Amino acid sequence: MAKEINKKVIGASKHFYDGIKFDSKLEIACYQLLKDSKLDFKYNENKYILLDKFRLSNVSFYQAMYKKKKLVGYGEYLTKKGEKQAFTQMTYSPDFVFENDKLLLIIETKGNPNDVYPYKRKIFLDILERDFKHKKVYFFEPRNKKQIIETIKKIKDVLNE
Repeated sequence: MAKEINKKVIGASKHFYDGIKFDSKLEIACYQLLKDSKLDFKYNENKYILLDKFRLSNVSFYQAMYKKKKLVGYGEYLTKKGEKQAFTQMTYSPDFVFENDKLLLIIETKGNPNDVYPYKRKIFLDILERDFKHKKVYFFEPRNKKQIIETIKKIKDVLNE
């Protein structure tokens, strides 16, 4: 089993198929099955902002300071210019997305999720719930090839409604 560490699943490797770089063999399997089913999903093209970038202004953020692996105290977390720390955007890019005027279908293949994924998924589902009331939204999370096949069956049912 792959060991999980923030953002990266150790043991997961990138793979190329059809000139596309995939994060896993499960993503390739999903891509192949979607393609064989004539379903027009976009791979890794949509990026959603979960949390916008910001700079601390009111909060003083302190952290442990080390020299040669020895704790030497606590210091305020500042930039090299001595400014309060800025934080980058937190984004989420689902694996496969199909969208039209009435419908948003998302497939996120997950073999071994890392420790951050459940938090990002929760925030993303909240965004979908709040910001996509004008569309019917479906979020699928297959974890193996059998579940991908079942997902495709459900998607075809949804598209034929």
